[in-house]
Amino acid sequence: MLKAAITYAKVFTRYCEDDPLYALDLSEEKGGFGYPDEMDWENARKMAAFLGHFYDLTVRVSSSLHVTSNNFLFEVGNIHILVQNWMSSTDPLQKAMPERMKEKFDKYWGSWHENEKVKEKGPIVNERGKGKKKEKEAKEEKEKENLNLLIFIAAALDPRYKLSDFTRLTTLEIFGV
Repeated sequence: MLKAAITYAKVFTRYCEDDPLYALDLSEEKGGFGYPDEMDWENARKMAAFLGHFYDLTVRVSSSLHVTSNNFLFEVGNIHILVQNWMSSTDPLQKAMPERMKEKFDKYWGSWHENEKVKEKGPIVNERGKGKKKEKEAKEEKEKENLNLLIFIAAALDPRYKLSDFTRLTTLEIFGV
């Protein structure tokens, strides 16, 4: 839907110039957000690029004409890497949405595997600012373990992905090699 609207960006701008009631109806005085300006269209382009990956994933994974189960973990891993890359962006828009998605991703995919090391250490106490650091380290360790397990499962189910870009990037992230 964003792609279709982006195609007509110049039309919306011209319509605002030609019809003053259009601008008035969308004005903030009437409770609207205002007519779309260039910054809004730039944000729409960014969102369309980001959400396009999810549309492509849906098309590839939910096909009913051929088998897709062997690609599922590979596709989920690619989305995980995409979300992490966008989270490291300096643009606030590119960073905000993936952070919310990452929370949901971790809620669904990360909660099934608890970090045993954190359980053994007991609750993390926030004394003199050290608790936040330990909490962050524990979270990063859990992410690495989950990615490692995801690679193992993907390779066990379909050995073709042992040397895929997903595996290389994840190995680089986990081990720094």
